[in-house]
Amino acid sequence: MTKNNKKMPWCIEPFINISHTTDGYYTPCCIAMPDKRSNRSTEFMSPLEYMNSDYMKKIRRDMLDHNISKEISTTCRSCIFNEKNGIQSRRQNQNIKYQNENTFRTLEKILNNDSNELESEDLQYVNLKILGNICNLKCIMCNPSSSSKIAAEYKKHGLAEVDKSIKTAYADNSKEKYFNDVSVILESIDRFSLIGGEAFVHPDFDEIFDMLLTSKNVKNLELFVITNGTVLPQKVLDNAYKFRNVVLNFSIDGVGKRAEYIRNGTVWDVVDKNITRAIASDALVAFTIAIQALNIGYLDEIYNYISSLGVDPSLAGWNNLVTHPKIYNALNLPNKIKQGYTEKYLNFNYGNLPGLDNTMEIINKPQSSASEFEGFIKFTKQLDGIRNTNLLDVFPEFKEYYK
Repeated sequence: MTKNNKKMPWCIEPFINISHTTDGYYTPCCIAMPDKRSNRSTEFMSPLEYMNSDYMKKIRRDMLDHNISKEISTTCRSCIFNEKNGIQSRRQNQNIKYQNENTFRTLEKILNNDSNELESEDLQYVNLKILGNICNLKCIMCNPSSSSKIAAEYKKHGLAEVDKSIKTAYADNSKEKYFNDVSVILESIDRFSLIGGEAFVHPDFDEIFDMLLTSKNVKNLELFVITNGTVLPQKVLDNAYKFRNVVLNFSIDGVGKRAEYIRNGTVWDVVDKNITRAIASDALVAFTIAIQALNIGYLDEIYNYISSLGVDPSLAGWNNLVTHPKIYNALNLPNKIKQGYTEKYLNFNYGNLPGLDNTMEIINKPQSSASEFEGFIKFTKQLDGIRNTNLLDVFPEFKEYYK
């Protein structure tokens, strides 16, 4: 592969990253769908064993050949769905972001190696959801696999089949080997993510953070933490300078009462104060917005809040679109509600943010599925009854449909 002949695979993720879900099922990237009928989990194989499993070698070969195989069409359906609907996908974003010399070196090695095997040094980052699903919030668009609070609620009220509330990323009998692999991976990667659940409430957080601090690669490492902002240990802020970067990526899906409704259990004043503490520290601050039916009409409030902090709004993810569960997909909103949002946004000047511009196109598209929207209303009413909340107190535009 020459410098002038660099053919990117269909998706770069399986060549530079390994991921697994909160309950330990490996996936080609952090949004890919796991096959929970398989033995591709931390119970049966360590991270580096998965990296060179027959499954991943086939995935990489198919990606190089741009062969949308059965395995790819199943696991990558979120990106496929978005692209089919004219929405920029994670695959497209990552392919642009990771066109670098390390990537091309890895691709060239794979092309010259019939085994399709990688080494830990080839990884640029990992999305191992090492912290499981332990969480202190019940975000409306979240699920039992990512929140122990939701799992307990669903189990108590029979909203879904839940075998156990707390899911762990590694089993007791595989923990030692798992952490040994993580230690090896830490020696060469550029970026390590802590994603839950909620990172800062996990009982093993201190142990994991200390492992990162004592890595010989710590000065070259970017620690990326996705947090709901309800808890922020001073230990993290005090040690941020030891890393290349510590990026605290706050998940905010609304401001004030809208935040408290969407992310049930949130106290907005606490989150706001923790974000302010983070900005004053050596950590870098960014934001993730899970854009879905309830907040796509209020992105201006989030934009203005971020701007008020003195943070560049481009440091927020404006095209992180919720496609599963389908009922929260903003494409399913009625045309009347979308029209109201369109009119509301006429005076919203968000500059030149391609990700946000792409997201805004959703409200210009006709309703995708009336039945999914009906499912959204039905489930929201169930949750309101359980949580003693009321959608219309915060989102009155749904009154016509909330019967």
